[in-house]
Amino acid sequence: MTHVLLRDNIAIWGDNMTAKEFKRKLQANGWKIKQGRRHEIAIHPEKPEVQIAIHRHTGDIPTGTINRMLKDAGLK
Repeated sequence: MTHVLLRDNIAIWGDNMTAKEFKRKLQANGWKIKQGRRHEIAIHPEKPEVQIAIHRHTGDIPTGTINRMLKDAGLK
């Protein structure tokens, strides 16, 4: 289950998140998702140097991985 907490107008997400939920969060913040061979790749038009690989699997993405991906995206 994902929990959203707003602190200083910044959304902070809770412990667990599926790849589908993570992609929705990125897209809501202007990221585009393109298909790679083994991963989907998130690219932001204003940050072309940052690319986030999102593995295609079911279930939750581990907490540490989600935190790193959120930091890379500038969302945490």
